[in-house]
Amino acid sequence: MSLLGVSNSFTGTSQSLELLGDFAYAYSGTYAADSNSHTVFDFTTGSYTFVGKFKVNGAINPISDSVANSNGEIKIGGKTIAVGPMNTALDNNYFFEQEIIVPPYTQVEGLINFFETDSNDLATATITGRIYR
Repeated sequence: MSLLGVSNSFTGTSQSLELLGDFAYAYSGTYAADSNSHTVFDFTTGSYTFVGKFKVNGAINPISDSVANSNGEIKIGGKTIAVGPMNTALDNNYFFEQEIIVPPYTQVEGLINFFETDSNDLATATITGRIYR
């Protein structure tokens, strides 16, 4: 488990929550569809309340119309609070988004779960929001 990453500049993809003033964010990078579950975020909040959004963009080939069945899952304090499928029809939104409020010193885990394999289909996740001290 990663602990809170604190920097004042963009550090790239990470499982940790990055802070920039009162703003907080994390970017997962890409994950290829492989019929497995992947923990894309795993961190513990600090001495603040985090209010924000967890979003998973479903696995899609960036240069064709191929998609892979997948879903997003968010756990707070070790408990799943939301799971959401992405619709595999290309004319629909292909993401799962959940608003979250996380108390101080609480573990947050975000997952991308794949239900088929296609290494050309890539998924990403983000957490964005604000902290309140």
